[in-house]
Amino acid sequence: MALGVEIEFKDEGLTQVRDILRRLNELSLTIGFQGESGGQLYPTGANVSTVALYQEFGTKTIPQRAFLRSTMFERRDAVERIMGDAIGEAITQASISISPAIGALSRAGAKIVRLVKRKIDTSTGWAKANAPSTVAKKGFDYALHETDLMARSVTWAVRRGSTILASGGS
Repeated sequence: MALGVEIEFKDEGLTQVRDILRRLNELSLTIGFQGESGGQLYPTGANVSTVALYQEFGTKTIPQRAFLRSTMFERRDAVERIMGDAIGEAITQASISISPAIGALSRAGAKIVRLVKRKIDTSTGWAKANAPSTVAKKGFDYALHETDLMARSVTWAVRRGSTILASGGS
C-alpha cells in the first residue's frame, strides 16, 4: 500500500553556507611575532620574538608578563565577538573564492592585534616592575618598553596550513 508521500528539499542557500564553512575551517588566524616583524632586532641584538617569549612566560631572572595570553583571556568576549563578526561577514560575502573569508579574518586579526598592543601599552598598570638593575640600565621603569619595537612587532596572519595567505599589523 503506497502512502503517496512526497518529500521536497529546499536548499535555501544551506549548501553554500556549508561550503563556506568548510573553506573557513581550512584557515587559521594567528596573532604574535611572526614573519619579518618577529625577526627584528633590538639595538642590543636581541630578537624581538625571543624577548617577547621571555616576557610572556618568564625566565629565572625575568618575571612572567603574559601580555598575549592575558589579552585573550581578559578580552575573551571581545575576541569572540570579533571572530563571530568575521565568520558572519565571510558567509554574507560568500562566493566561489575564499577571498572574502581571508579579508574578514584579516580585519579580525587587525582588531585583535590592537587589543594586544593596548595591553602592552598599559603594562605599567599590571606588569611586575623591572628589577632595579634593569631600571638603572634603561633609565626608566616601564615594563615591556625599552623601545616601542615589541608593540610595533605584534602581527596577525591568515594561514592555510603553514602557508601565510595574508598578514599585517593593526
